[in-house]
Amino acid sequence: MPEILCFGAICADLRMRLPRLPRPGEGMHVAEAVWSAGGNALIEARALAAWGVRVALMGDALGLDEPGALVAAELRRLGLDAQVRRDPAARTVVCHILLTPDGERTILALRPPNPPAALPSSELLRACRLVSVTRYGPRTVEVAALARAAGAKLVAGDATRPDDALAQLADVLVTSAELLAAHTPGVALGAQMDALHAVRGAAVIVTDGPRPVRAIWAEGGATHAATLTPPAVTPHDTTGAGDIFRAGVALGLLRGWGWPATLERACAEASRAIQAL
Repeated sequence: MPEILCFGAICADLRMRLPRLPRPGEGMHVAEAVWSAGGNALIEARALAAWGVRVALMGDALGLDEPGALVAAELRRLGLDAQVRRDPAARTVVCHILLTPDGERTILALRPPNPPAALPSSELLRACRLVSVTRYGPRTVEVAALARAAGAKLVAGDATRPDDALAQLADVLVTSAELLAAHTPGVALGAQMDALHAVRGAAVIVTDGPRPVRAIWAEGGATHAATLTPPAVTPHDTTGAGDIFRAGVALGLLRGWGWPATLERACAEASRAIQAL
């Protein structure tokens, strides 16, 4: 049986490497273009499976189109417990990802409104020790609520405000300083983290690119805090770095490593991933 359910966005990515982002009205040659299977849930599940975790994957349905065939082939190759159906009424989500020499990416998502996605069964949720979702993807709040009702520990990505539905359900929140600044401007990062932690005592972990990761969590009747500077690396492609980091957090939770060791592993895996060409 799976140890974790990764639920959310499942898509086909077209990664295009550019010398820089084009100016308005400008044409530009693409140095390289590569199709791959992506989406936050799939990227996280792929990493966990590579580390020996038993993973279930659910989320966006795949269309009977070429991008859907590409993603379906990747799922077969990975051998995941992927309960992802191909639906003649669906159109596979496609993300065009613009990569620049500094490793940064700009994502243009072609996501139809209200894409079809099946909900996990109560049996699957009860079997899983962890459920991981983010704010992106279909029906993630519904799945978070079902996970909470089933007694599974919930890891939520990219919740930014105390009134976010995911913040009110999660045991662990993983988000970024960039998102926090965008969604709660003018509020100090420490105050934002404290407000999220106060909702229900969830551990709160905030990444900030090459800058230190910050975390707070409750243990032994006290609140603890830590900062950890990621390894210094030259990024080639930061696509999915947050998903790999969240996978590292999930791995530590499943293996009972404690927060310092878990954060160190998550930083190391995300740093390793962004160096890949």
